[in-house]
Amino acid sequence: MNTPIMNAWEIAPREEKLSFLQFIYLTYLLPLIKDTKSETKPEVQSVTSELRKTFAQVIVANELGGNLSLAYKFSDPDGVRTGKSGWSFGRVQFDINNNPSSILALREMDFTADEISGLKAQTIQIEPMNSKLILHADVVDRWDGKQVVECLRVPLDLCKEIAVSFSCEETFLHIADYHNQIYMSRGGKLYNFLKGKKDVTPEMIRDFKLSLPWGKSHPQDVWRRYNNIVKAVRPQ
Repeated sequence: MNTPIMNAWEIAPREEKLSFLQFIYLTYLLPLIKDTKSETKPEVQSVTSELRKTFAQVIVANELGGNLSLAYKFSDPDGVRTGKSGWSFGRVQFDINNNPSSILALREMDFTADEISGLKAQTIQIEPMNSKLILHADVVDRWDGKQVVECLRVPLDLCKEIAVSFSCEETFLHIADYHNQIYMSRGGKLYNFLKGKKDVTPEMIRDFKLSLPWGKSHPQDVWRRYNNIVKAVRPQ
């Protein structure tokens, strides 16, 4: 049964039909396609509890080799008195020589000025300091929690500032891990690398790390950290 609308369509010029179909596509179909794409590539907008939980797991794997008990012992992966870093502690491995928050945490745990000075110089007997650290495990955990949030919040704010978008949430975890290990600063190497980039992938962050002096001299560490994040995020 023909209707007036069907009859009008039959006799309409080809150009008018194409114009009408283009209108339908642009007005109704294209917005739906864009919405679908945005659902498959969600942007990281805030530091959620789920993101904190996942990153905390990543930190334990990358900084402690999965052994949580090491959070309550002082360690220096570069070797004692190399000048590169100092004694570190906690899940996030607060570096006493390079992270001011570590000193605030030690003071809260009743480490004396002399003990802190000895730790910074790496001239003090470390075993009694480890015993003291274990006694204040709850304080270590609380400062770890603060640092985890900061490792997510700071790079997230910087990424928003330079209009970066990620192909997936995992990409941002690689950036946050960089911030915890090296530090992402405004105007720094990672900041400039990411500026204005769209759909940044985990592999792009990995390859950027491999291009740095640390990555060139320790590529196995870059790959280890990358693989730990992949294992924590991607379905097995």
